[in-house]
Amino acid sequence: MHISDVRRAGVFGIGGYTGNELLRIIAGHPGLELSYAQSASLAGKELRSVYPWMQSEMIIAGREEFRETDGMDIAFLCMPAGASMKIVPGLVDSGVRVVDLGPDYRLHPASVFEQTYGMQHIDAANLENSVYGLPEINRGMISEAGVVANPGCYPTAALLSLVPIAKSISGQVIIDAKSGTSGAGKEPSQFTHHSEIAGNIVPYNINRHRHIPEMTGMLEEATGRKIDLTFVPHLVPVVRGIEETIYLPGTDAEEVREKLVSFYSGSPFVRAGVEGSLNMVSGTNYCLIDVRGTADGTILLVFMDNLMKGAGGQAVQNANIMLNMPETYGLLAGPTGVGR
Repeated sequence: MHISDVRRAGVFGIGGYTGNELLRIIAGHPGLELSYAQSASLAGKELRSVYPWMQSEMIIAGREEFRETDGMDIAFLCMPAGASMKIVPGLVDSGVRVVDLGPDYRLHPASVFEQTYGMQHIDAANLENSVYGLPEINRGMISEAGVVANPGCYPTAALLSLVPIAKSISGQVIIDAKSGTSGAGKEPSQFTHHSEIAGNIVPYNINRHRHIPEMTGMLEEATGRKIDLTFVPHLVPVVRGIEETIYLPGTDAEEVREKLVSFYSGSPFVRAGVEGSLNMVSGTNYCLIDVRGTADGTILLVFMDNLMKGAGGQAVQNANIMLNMPETYGLLAGPTGVGR
């Protein structure tokens, strides 16, 4: 890309794990440069004092310091539920395109968001026009969108596996999911305390996780009917990574494999019909889908990095599409995991 084509990126919420991941990706991205960095907890500090590897003298802005004149072409919002909808209208009105990594624009209509997160949605106009940012499924709509809702990490793994074959599913879908501790965010809790999780596996929010409406909504959109889905997430003692074992009774494994391989033949970051592990995807934007047959159905084994394809990497993939850059810009690094 010619230097004059480099676009200015702002990151809101750089103090968290996802914000940190975005800074890392942007630093090596040939088409993006960081023009704005915000964090309520780090406000007033130089970037290099927080992240010395950046060697940047940029001063981190605080919660109330954003001005609609701050120059940026694309804004990445790494903020908790209810925060993004307060600033997205100003960004959109200023001509800034938005990738929201929080949940504010993922669920349609507003009533679904309000029921799931227990708060009122105050930006109905941008919610109505937002696009669910699963590139492999919604690439065309993402390219034209002003606001893209980056999917949650668990739904990304589930939907990449299930949407291409959704019309073949007739019975109950069971998703047994495991996530590393970074998926719980940076704020410490007893749940993520090293003494509690080391050497342990903890199921939580069994079949009532906030990501379930994302999964069921997209699957209903793909099939025109409700899919019977059971979702059981677990926290496991690794830092990063997601593995989902998905049970599909009543399906033909070879047919499922053929559909997935064909669907993703032109997609740079999804590999179907291959063996996987967390080591093979750690630090990458790749999703690996293994397909195994059983006596009465199919088992899918899905691997991806929750901070990359499940958050920051997918957000940059969306931004690349929105800004008419090669989809793979800044995202082709191989895994940091040791061995297979």
